[in-house]
Amino acid sequence: MTLDQSIAFWSAVGQVAAAALGLVALILSVWTARKQSLLSASLAREQAELTFEQVRMQRDSDVLRWTESVIDVLAEADTFTAGLIGQPFDDFAQLRLRNLLGRFSGLIDHGRMYFPNETPEKKGADKPVAYQGFRQRILDVLVFAYDALASANKTTDPAAMKKLCADLLDLRRQFVSEAQMAIDPRRFIALKEMNSIRATRGIAAQTSSEQDRPRVLGKIAATGR
Repeated sequence: MTLDQSIAFWSAVGQVAAAALGLVALILSVWTARKQSLLSASLAREQAELTFEQVRMQRDSDVLRWTESVIDVLAEADTFTAGLIGQPFDDFAQLRLRNLLGRFSGLIDHGRMYFPNETPEKKGADKPVAYQGFRQRILDVLVFAYDALASANKTTDPAAMKKLCADLLDLRRQFVSEAQMAIDPRRFIALKEMNSIRATRGIAAQTSSEQDRPRVLGKIAATGR
């Protein structure tokens, strides 16, 4: 092989090697970009889940405070009506009733912020937006309790007043049950237990959004209050 041929051969080898290195660099660059893209997408999903969970926990906290206020008023209504058994409905009782009904009415409307009416296009088009559609069951229970309490000044028979007390107690229990389903405290208990197990095995903690399952809540087709 002549010198010129040798130079041409090694030049060709160098070009092939450079092309091979370029190809390897390109493959590495694509692989790295792909890994970075997957990592960024994973981080974005985790951040979105964290943000969603934070918003959900804040809502649950707000709903919990609202339910506590509602339960206090329901308990006060129980005590109030129980005290009326066999007693005349005087001016002081009327004042207490108006006060209870006013607080009750406000709490029902507060509840509409968390449990808006459903299918508004099917009912009450002539009403304000918040009152169109069908109430969710948790608010239906409260409206039934409000209406029952409002009849206290018309209930004079001791037996009828006892029945009113029993009805209010039953509605309070229904409300507590509906509120518990809405907040779902068992979800947090189960999540805590699962993450304890995961921690012992060195597995990342699970967010509650991964664990959620659809829940079906009953609805009563009642006119909006």
